[in-house]
Amino acid sequence: MSTKSSIACGPNFHFYHEAFEQGAVYLELEQAFFEASPDKVTVAIPVVVWEVIRQFAGADLSWAAKSDEEIRQWVEHEVDERIALCQTATANRAFFRMCGNLTFGSVDDPRELQLERGLAHCFEMREKQRQLIAQVNKLMSNQR
Repeated sequence: MSTKSSIACGPNFHFYHEAFEQGAVYLELEQAFFEASPDKVTVAIPVVVWEVIRQFAGADLSWAAKSDEEIRQWVEHEVDERIALCQTATANRAFFRMCGNLTFGSVDDPRELQLERGLAHCFEMREKQRQLIAQVNKLMSNQR
């Protein structure tokens, strides 16, 4: 099973991120000129490929501006919804039991524990996104 999540693709390129990695995006180019040395890789990106991929955001920064309260409300909604779905599911019960396990833990865990895990996950995600924004702003200010 592939963990690639496509952002954009075409006949000779694939722009994607790995499902379980937040720190990078990847660009595969077929039949592209490149130079490589132990500490550097240079790849010629065709303009048509660049024009396609630049239309897509490279990073999800949707959590960076969220307040603690907004995050708490979202986590409570998601935990309550997954608990309710699991309780009322008649078919695919196993599927509902797995949904959100990486963020909240088991749906069978106490609600408070799921909330705690969800909050920790979202606060960590927000912090990483804020750090990314700070790094981008620093690089952009160095370009001026």
